[in-house]
Amino acid sequence: MPTTSSFDAAACRTRVLPPIDLRRWVEEHRAELKPPVGNKYLYDGDGFFVMVIGGPNARNDFHMTDSEEYFYQVKGDVVVRILEDGVIRDVV
Repeated sequence: MPTTSSFDAAACRTRVLPPIDLRRWVEEHRAELKPPVGNKYLYDGDGFFVMVIGGPNARNDFHMTDSEEYFYQVKGDVVVRILEDGVIRDVV
């Protein structure tokens, strides 16, 4: 932990984006969230991204990433199929 004498506040400044009304954003982009692809980036930045996916959406493939993934279900139910230690399982 830096001490106050070695801490450079200017180096830590970053631009904070304004909040997003997610439900309104989904309504405004509903036509772009339809299958077969049905996804759109809400935010695409350095180090992480936020993608909104419309449904229904079913996939049988897996993608491998070095990052964590977070799922937030706005409406309906979600089942996430994962491959863990060579075993496929559904997370509800």
